[in-house]
Amino acid sequence: EHAFLLALEKTTAGAFTLPDLINATTALGETGQAPLAQQLYKVWIGFNREHPQLYVAHFNLAGLQGQAGDTAGAVETLNAAIAICAAPPVPALLKLSLPGLAFA
Repeated sequence: EHAFLLALEKTTAGAFTLPDLINATTALGETGQAPLAQQLYKVWIGFNREHPQLYVAHFNLAGLQGQAGDTAGAVETLNAAIAICAAPPVPALLKLSLPGLAFA
């Protein structure tokens, strides 16, 4: 949990890059702390609304939500990713990450 708190501190201070986020959330997931990984993505997204690759964080968060069984949250997050992405991912790729879902 110390790593999560440190990541939160750096995120809120504007000192946590997207690669830092991905590395931290991967480590959290590998140690059975996927809910904390989701929370870290949400906080980072909230503090980085103008980041040019914000859609990547949304896409990764949607994957975690889907794995956790939060289908509605995953669809909402993927739709947010698509809305801000200059070149949205191919729908077939989205279906690979969350089979059987329909996206707006």
